[in-house]
Amino acid sequence: MSSKFVRSLFPHNFRQLAPHIRCPRTASPAQYGARGVIDLLVSKEAVPVASLCTTYRAHSQLNTLPSSLFYSNALVSGTSACNRRLFLDNVRCRNENIPFLFVNVSGTSIKSVGGSHSNTEELNACSTIIEGLLRKGIPSSSLAIITFYKDQFRRLEQFSHDVDVDLHTVDSVQGREKDVVLLLTTRTGIEASSGAFLDDALRMNVALTRSRHGTFVLGSAESLRALPNWSRVL
Repeated sequence: MSSKFVRSLFPHNFRQLAPHIRCPRTASPAQYGARGVIDLLVSKEAVPVASLCTTYRAHSQLNTLPSSLFYSNALVSGTSACNRRLFLDNVRCRNENIPFLFVNVSGTSIKSVGGSHSNTEELNACSTIIEGLLRKGIPSSSLAIITFYKDQFRRLEQFSHDVDVDLHTVDSVQGREKDVVLLLTTRTGIEASSGAFLDDALRMNVALTRSRHGTFVLGSAESLRALPNWSRVL
């Protein structure tokens, strides 16, 4: 068949992380300057680009934050709020119409030799919230814990196994969704110069758009306010 009859569609979100690839860092072609296919096609203006602005995953109020932060207020919700009530029917929020709750966790994060971070107080708060949601009758299959840092992930593995709740790092959760998400930011005492990973807009966009019905964000409000993007969330 002649190539002129071939039609291909390349879906991609330029405002989220690149695809997660499980391979050794030493094998990554990116070390030698390789770029993704879609990046090349768009940068060379080799294909037309069409924007899809309607999202059907989340409660309409959950779309407001990422739309403002990452999409210049261009996102349109295609889902009725009345079809996304699991969070609001079980959690007392300051605003009963917005299924988003920030939990200010006191405590101190610990940096490991490998450079990752963990936080015991945040871990305990996460466990308490999960257990409370399960007691309310929310099935474990509707819940997910997402953490920015691998050290915190490792410390939560046994708990997540015991309660049968999915556990992910932000960098591995792209493309997935759950009804209710607990997002763990972990870090305390952050300086703007050391917070690039946590404050990365692409990574934050992935983290804040995984839930369908509602999101808990756990973290130190004082520390997160030192970061440009997170300060806009708070």
